[in-house]
Amino acid sequence: MKATKEEMLWLLNDTVEYYSKDVNRRCGTNATSCFYSPYSVGKGNISDGCAIGRWMTIEQKEAADDKYENTSVRDLPDELLPNMLKKYSLIFLSGIQSLHDSDKYWGAKGLSTSGISKVDNIKKLIEWGMYD
Repeated sequence: MKATKEEMLWLLNDTVEYYSKDVNRRCGTNATSCFYSPYSVGKGNISDGCAIGRWMTIEQKEAADDKYENTSVRDLPDELLPNMLKKYSLIFLSGIQSLHDSDKYWGAKGLSTSGISKVDNIKKLIEWGMYD
């Protein structure tokens, strides 16, 4: 079963809302040191993990960080992808992760102008069925 447009919009909006509440919840910057687990970057007290890591079990996060640090969600072994995310295309999940990872998409209080444009672009791609 594939994710619906509504489910994709929900995940996108949830991601934006979560990191906009406190941009320090992001677990890496500019994809040079992104970690799935917040504990790997000393943020266990403020974050549930990166955009994909938030949905992983503790064991999945630790395995991903130990063996696949800085690895795109597209390159993670299937057993490390959380079940609830398996219905989403890897291209869509990569877009969500890219939004999380890049400093240019975030300011001190949430999305930057570039981040708003990135979110709008993802929404257009969802509407056009590009993630099906």
